[in-house]
Amino acid sequence: MIMRWAPALLVLVASCATAAAGGRLATLRTADTTTMTTVKETIADALGRRDIAFGPGDLTKESTISVLPRAPGPYDDRSLAQPTYFDLMIGDNGACFLKRRNTGETFALEGVKCRPA
Repeated sequence: MIMRWAPALLVLVASCATAAAGGRLATLRTADTTTMTTVKETIADALGRRDIAFGPGDLTKESTISVLPRAPGPYDDRSLAQPTYFDLMIGDNGACFLKRRNTGETFALEGVKCRPA
């Protein structure tokens, strides 16, 4: 009987953890050059590399940012590299930040305006 309720309990716990983190999903107000440069530089610092390429998507409509892996080298005939995902979030104070999905790390987006998704 408990196994029947386990998925619902897991969803409830996950949603509480997200709310406790003090943020909710957001989208950018504008995707102008200044805003996108700030987002790209913040992600570059987070990943420790400068060659950042975003996957498809419109950040004024979607809150998920996919960062494509580096291109394989000349001797790599197969690559197992996966994209890195960030969620665009807005805090309780209205500040925008990025949350890296696989680690939960957060990164402030100074001067970037966003709205709840």
